Amino acid sequence: MEFTTSILGCLCLTNSQLPTVSYANNRKIITEKPSLQQPPRATAQNDPQTLDAMATKIITILRQAEKPGFALTECLNDAVNPAGWSERLAERVLKVLEDALSATGRDTWGQALKDAYDKAVIVAGEVFEKLAQEAKEHPELAAVLLTLLAIGVMAVLMPWVLEMLGFAAEGPVAGELTLRRHKKRKSIRSWRQIESFAAGWQRTYSGFVPKGSLFSYLQRLGMVWGKGFPGGALMLAKI
Repeated sequence: MEFTTSILGCLCLTNSQLPTVSYANNRKIITEKPSLQQPPRATAQNDPQTLDAMATKIITILRQAEKPGFALTECLNDAVNPAGWSERLAERVLKVLEDALSATGRDTWGQALKDAYDKAVIVAGEVFEKLAQEAKEHPELAAVLLTLLAIGVMAVLMPWVLEMLGFAAEGPVAGELTLRRHKKRKSIRSWRQIESFAAGWQRTYSGFVPKGSLFSYLQRLGMVWGKGFPGGALMLAKI
């Protein structure tokens, strides 16, 4: 209970008070040429306004849900039709969920979100207690706690989103390699490595989130990797 009180106190900040964290992909040129897919074409899934609208719709569904499971997953699938799920959409969903947890009242949440949040708070209190204590003296760390709680909620209600962000059982996925054309000389091509969200986040906050603790956190929340998705097939983006 003490941790719950302290963490809620840390998160009682306006959006303007929370630090803005950028998760821009890090890219580096490499010489190897493994067999990999071409960069995604410009689609509705790459349009920021479309992504924001879809993410808002998804979180609205989460806030209204009374219980997790098949029916909730079907509603979430319907919300992304016909574009489908993608890593970029998953990033937007995480950000909108963070905003919802920090800026909306608990009385506006459905039972599913309340239960998932309470579970995340309890487990985070056991795994990241030192971080919560430091956040009392350093309010900027509230953003790290907020992301951890949002990740925890996702692990309970929509774990496939975390897998899309690169949170794998063996640790954060490094990312993928894609082919890039030179802007001025079209004939010149090179490969670029795009870091996954999970790898970038873990690297940025490794000083506050010890190695292995994030996996322990997700595992204790009931996250199971590679077992398929509740509710049947998932609508994946076609890019």
